[in-house]
Amino acid sequence: MRKKNVVNFIALISMIGILFGTMMMIIVLSVFNGFDGIIQGLYKDVDSDIRVELNKGQFFSVDDDLINSINNIKGVNHCSEVLEYKMLAKYLDYQQVVDGKGVDNNYRHVNDLEKHIILGEYQALSPNFLITGSGVFNALSLKLFDFEDPVELAIFTNEKN
Repeated sequence: MRKKNVVNFIALISMIGILFGTMMMIIVLSVFNGFDGIIQGLYKDVDSDIRVELNKGQFFSVDDDLINSINNIKGVNHCSEVLEYKMLAKYLDYQQVVDGKGVDNNYRHVNDLEKHIILGEYQALSPNFLITGSGVFNALSLKLFDFEDPVELAIFTNEKN
């Protein structure tokens, strides 16, 4: 009789362990599924639906014919030119490697970047403005509207002189 009680007790502990482990796995997977939705939503707002880029090389020339042919594709509402490059950002004594983008005036129509700006505003027509994420803003210890000490950007290239 005593042996039977020990076996039942061990079986009960095993079932509770399996139940608890399964519950934790379901909770963790549900949390990661929620994070996936949040991250996809963030990228959807700042990245375009379609990108035209080279397989090899870094640059290609864009003329009005190319822009017009892209704009004439059914379903394309707006088209924007973007130059994306790894850069070194320097502000006072702070440095940070960043992914920099140079954009044209149509960029605001391609994505919903403006709704994510917390400090300042999107100034598409001004050639001397910079939008940073909070990570770069904090890493460089930037100050808003500091026109005395501008952020310096250096581009990394593979070209030899």
